[in-house]
Parts: sequence; structure tokens; C-alpha cells
Amino acid sequence: MTLHSLSYGHIPTTGERCERPGFGHRRGTGKESDTLSFDGFMRLLERQVEFDTFTAFVDGKIVRLNPKWLRDYIFELKAFKHWEFTLKDYLTFIAEHQTETGFFYEMLQRETDGHIRSEICGSDRDSELLKFFPGGLALGRIEMEADIEFLMVEGVWQVYQATGDTEWLRWMLPRLEKGIDYCTSHEKRWEPSLGLVKREFSVDMFDFTHGKYFGKPRLIYEDSPMSVFYGDNTGVYAAMRILARMRRICGEEEKAVSWEDRAETLRQSIVRYLWNGKIFTHNLHLNHDGLGMDEREMLSLSECYSINRGAATHEQACSILEEYIRRRENGGKFAEWFTLDPPYPMFGSYEGGTYINGSISSVAAGQLALAAFRHGYEAYGWDILCRLQNLAQKDGKIFFMYDPADGADVNGGPVGWGAAEILGAIEEGLAGLEDRGVRYDVLGFSPRWVVTGRTEMEYYTGYEISATLVQYGYRLSQDRMEFVLRAPCRRVEGHVLLPEGTACAGLLVNDVPAAYTEAMVRQSRYADFILDVVPDTEQQITLLLHNI
Repeated sequence: MTLHSLSYGHIPTTGERCERPGFGHRRGTGKESDTLSFDGFMRLLERQVEFDTFTAFVDGKIVRLNPKWLRDYIFELKAFKHWEFTLKDYLTFIAEHQTETGFFYEMLQRETDGHIRSEICGSDRDSELLKFFPGGLALGRIEMEADIEFLMVEGVWQVYQATGDTEWLRWMLPRLEKGIDYCTSHEKRWEPSLGLVKREFSVDMFDFTHGKYFGKPRLIYEDSPMSVFYGDNTGVYAAMRILARMRRICGEEEKAVSWEDRAETLRQSIVRYLWNGKIFTHNLHLNHDGLGMDEREMLSLSECYSINRGAATHEQACSILEEYIRRRENGGKFAEWFTLDPPYPMFGSYEGGTYINGSISSVAAGQLALAAFRHGYEAYGWDILCRLQNLAQKDGKIFFMYDPADGADVNGGPVGWGAAEILGAIEEGLAGLEDRGVRYDVLGFSPRWVVTGRTEMEYYTGYEISATLVQYGYRLSQDRMEFVLRAPCRRVEGHVLLPEGTACAGLLVNDVPAAYTEAMVRQSRYADFILDVVPDTEQQITLLLHNI
């Protein structure tokens, strides 16, 4: 088996079309003609991410935004980090303008935009929540949001992995730490009696509250209804773990251990106050009674973010996934990729089943599929991707949100966010390629193609910004599973899903027997192995199979 050269598209991509030789445009237009192919589906998703691109000319700089809201930029970064060449600029710009208090701005907009003009602070141009630039642009922060600081950590880490720019990482690191320290100490952000991050009462991570302050400038007022939302806390937990890795890269072991200790303390508080034995409790109300709903039964889209952030144990992850499956089987909804289930009867001006208050989200679908692949629900993860591909074929795109009754488009939100989450599920969940170091020097190799019924596949990923390419071919026959892998890694951490009803009878690497172990993830059998390899050399990996 040999790897082919590809002449179309950009990474990540499959080699399903086998369009060799031939050429294709980097950026397509219109509905992809072969959406039924997996390549066509992935290119459609890529174009939706690219659609969210903006360019700003501000403060003497050209800044690329994808899109203008920082959280959306970072969520979509998991896709466009593979093919774009301008990754650091927006994060650097935001860090350069970090406030003295420690928080980051979350959007760059025209100063006439409604979020700047009225919804942040009304007419108060002197607020620290706003920063104006000559020429009509402004940075803004919606005060009730509590996720920007931990998302900045996630974004910087992704860019560092793609570029390997340690000097930039060293410059960013104290600013990131200042942001997390702000989240875990400021009176508007931190509940010391619980040891947890708080926010103004909202649906999941979204940016509006219910009651008398709905439709007002989105500030935290003296009598604002405050709650602890689990997703803010699992996000800060993950950020602390990343900060430990960053400090270790910089050779500062004592600071790394300190961040790990803080992360574990936070995780214990999350489990104590927010894990209810089945799922994470949506909101823990502090100075109000909410809307009379049992928040312990409310399944919101950050449940699977919390799994994939590593804040849930495997047992907790399985419990959450089982709850999604159970609610799907109960029927009555277009899909189980809930923004919130059950929804509030009314939240702000949104009735139950509309917008973030109960619609169906492609964002949740992508994160749910990734969690399913990682925790022994591989067939379920593949089923989600198949349903999404069918939607793309039917509608010509993936919607951000769907009507829970009939699957119609629910307008609102960036079109690329859900697309990026689905690409992430394909990349790390199905194709099973995970950068566990920097520029794939440590490669997580967990292909799960056997669940699809395909017997041959090629897959390509990497980072175009640093000319980093990972490629592998896969072939399944009755008695063996073969891979040919070429990557810039020095270490391969293999975790390969075996066909149902088989076990591994041996591992050959370049025709030489190698050590392996078998591991069970629920009912799924995996072959695990570690290979120390010469970077950018071709490795022939063969798993011999026997029936059980």
C-alpha cells in the first residue's frame, strides 16, 4: 500500500475521491456537487468555516477575524488552524489590549454596532468594558460572559501547537495566567463559598439573562440573578491543565505543578456541587430561585464540551452519553443535539424550543460525536456524522441551529461554528489523529474506520502554516488491518479500534514484530501500542486479526 499525492483542497481531507491527477480550487463556491462523498461533505464544512472570515484594519495593523467574536474565532480555530496562514494576529491583538483588571475583550466591532453602542454599557464610553480606536472600530466585552479568559488559553494553545512558536507562547503566558487569576478571584466572577466561577443567569454559555435585565446593557448589576454554570468551570479546569503544560514547556516545573493542583481543587468542587450522578447540573443558583425548573434534569450543549475538556471521568462521560441516547429514543424531537432539554417555558423573549432555549444545534452534534468516539460509543458517533451528512446533502449546508420539530433552519449564530465542531469530530474521533505535542511530534493515532464499513481510506491533515503534514492509508481484509503512516512525529501513541468480533493476534511494524496490549473501552476492543520512530519516515503498521 502506498500513499498518493493529492492536488485538491486543503487539509484536513480524506482521500475518498481519489482525484489523482487533477487540480481543484482551494475555495469553492456554491453547493458541493458530491456532498454524498465524505470528501464533499468535509469541503462543504470547510467552506462554511471560511465564510466567517473578516479582515479589520485597526491600530495600524491588519487583523484577520474568523469571525469577529473571539469565542467564535476560538471555536472555529479547531478547523481553520489546519489551513490558514494567519493564526496569531487576533489573539495577539486581544492580549495586547488586556485590561488592568485582567479580563479580555471578546469582540472587535464597528462602534455603531448594537453590541458596542447600547448592549454593553449604553452611552458610557469611559467604561473599561469598551476601548475605541480612531476610524470607528471598538473592542467590547459583554460583562455577563464568563468564558473568554479560559477560551483564550485554549486558543493560544492550539496556535502554539500549529506553529511551535515558543517565544510567542512565553509572551502570551503571563497574560493568560492573569486572565484565569481574574476569573478565580474577582467578586463578579468567583463564588468563594463554593470555589467555583459564577455568571449572570443564562442558558448555557450564552449572553443574555432572563427577567428585568433582559434587553438591557448586559452588565452585572448589584441585584443581577447570579448562578454557577458548570461549563464555565469545566472550561477553567481545562485551561489550568493547559497552563501547566505551557509552564512545563518553559522549564518551570514548580509553576506547572501549582496549576495542576489548582485544577484538581477546582475539579473536586465541580464534582461536589455540579455533578448530580447522571449529568452536570445546568445552573446552581446563588441569589435567586431561577424559573422553577429542575436544573439537574436540564441537558445543555456544554455537557459534551465538558467531556472533551477532560473534566468528566470515563464513567461520567458514559452516563452523559447514555442520557443523550435515552432522550433520542424517547422521540418527539428532530434530533438529540440539544441546546437545552427540557427548555425553559420562556427565557428572555425566547419560548421553549426556540433559539438557544431548546433548539437543536450542530455545535452539540459535533461535540457529542467526538465524545462518543472517545468513550466506546463509536457506532453512535458514526451515526451522528451520517445524519449530519444527510442534512448537508438535503439543505446544501449545515445550519447552526435546527427547529426541534421539523429540522428547519433557526437563524442566528456563526455558520462556521457547528461546521468546525463536526470537522473536529471527524479529525480526532473518526480519523483518530490528535496532536499530543507540538506540530504532531507526538501523534495520537486512533483510527476508527472499521465502524463505517469502509475497507480502504486515506486521510491527510497537518498545519499548512508550518508545512506540517500527517498522512495515512488504511486497508482492512479478513485477517489483517494495514496502515501506512507518514508523519513528523518522534512518537506514535496507537489506540486502534478492532473490528467487532476480532482480537489482535500480532503487531508488525515494517514487517518486524512489535509489542502491543489490548484494551476494552466498554464493549469496544482496541490494540494499544507505542512506537518511537524517525520523523517523516514511512511506517508500515499491520495488525493481525483472529476471530473470537
